[in-house]
Amino acid sequence: MEDSAFVVTAFDLTASEASVSETATEKKAMSKKKRQAYPAGWDEERIRKLAEHYDSQSEDEQVAEHEAAFRREDTTVMVVPTDFVPEIVRLISKRRPA
Repeated sequence: MEDSAFVVTAFDLTASEASVSETATEKKAMSKKKRQAYPAGWDEERIRKLAEHYDSQSEDEQVAEHEAAFRREDTTVMVVPTDFVPEIVRLISKRRPA
């Protein structure tokens, strides 16, 4: 099975939200944070490429990708309560390590 990710996002930013800049205090605090820890097999470059992939998709490409995911016979798409998601992710990671 090939590596894959299925991400669904739905939000719009207003012009004021999109142009929010950090204060000097926020920048200083952020520069002191620890280096980001990534899951096994992931690094900053891989994350950046994934973000670029989804950021550059047209709406038609997004729909086609979602439809293809729903047609797969080796996966199941289901709706679960949000509170269950961390436990589901934990269970999946036990069965399929990264």
